[in-house]
Amino acid sequence: MTTPTIVVGVDGHPASHSALRAAIDEAALRGGRVMVVAVWSVGTRRFAYRPDGHQSDSFATARMIAHDAIAAVAADDHERSMIVTSASEGEPGHALVHASRDADLLVIGSTTRGAVARHAGKTTVDHCLRHSDIPVLVVPYAPTALEESDIDQELLSTSGERGVDISARYERGTR
Repeated sequence: MTTPTIVVGVDGHPASHSALRAAIDEAALRGGRVMVVAVWSVGTRRFAYRPDGHQSDSFATARMIAHDAIAAVAADDHERSMIVTSASEGEPGHALVHASRDADLLVIGSTTRGAVARHAGKTTVDHCLRHSDIPVLVVPYAPTALEESDIDQELLSTSGERGVDISARYERGTR
């Protein structure tokens, strides 16, 4: 019997941190491990979110982003012991599908990139959903404003509006 492996892509964006948290929780339930993958490319900016402000991507930057995500999300030594890291060169979608070919689950974070990009299949999420041979879990990013709000109160205050999507209301303010 092999240890279940869950692959998760990180790029420094808070959405990838949400995906990493979900991957760690799933690995704990399955008694598995998490492979954190950060993708880099020489001479081309590939990271969707660059907290450090640097313009060029590199192996060292990819490792730093992976380790920073683990430090931000992993709660204790037990969770850290379930995690291995990998840095891969290339397009993020291709690299994640390739890294997850022998895994049990691929987890990725989702941010709103706009309807045109989503419908054209130009996002990493779309590539993974279309090309992965294993299940893909897409974790939506919950902005801090949503975490700090009272969901019950939000539902009551918008009860006159039919079909209200609370997360969409908060995402508009974070762009």
